[in-house]
Amino acid sequence: PYFNPSNFSTANLTGYGTLRRNSFYGPGFTNVDMSIVKATNLNRGEHPVNFELRADMFNMFNITQFQAPNTTITSNQFGEITTTYPARIIQLAGKLRF
Repeated sequence: PYFNPSNFSTANLTGYGTLRRNSFYGPGFTNVDMSIVKATNLNRGEHPVNFELRADMFNMFNITQFQAPNTTITSNQFGEITTTYPARIIQLAGKLRF
């Protein structure tokens, strides 16, 4: 578990309790995105033609990013982190303007 679930009680689920708002924070988030663009002029005669090649990388270093822990107190997975954000995503694009 990300925190100790035994510190919580389900005795009075209708009240507000004594814990202040936003007392818990999820795990840290480190993310590096990068784009590389190469633009080329292909002018043939009087009509300008441009070609652009682009590569985008999201979560470039492929660092595991954990989502927030389960905060439903009646769940069996209360306090556990069970999901992550997507892994590295790479997309390539080409654009021809004339």
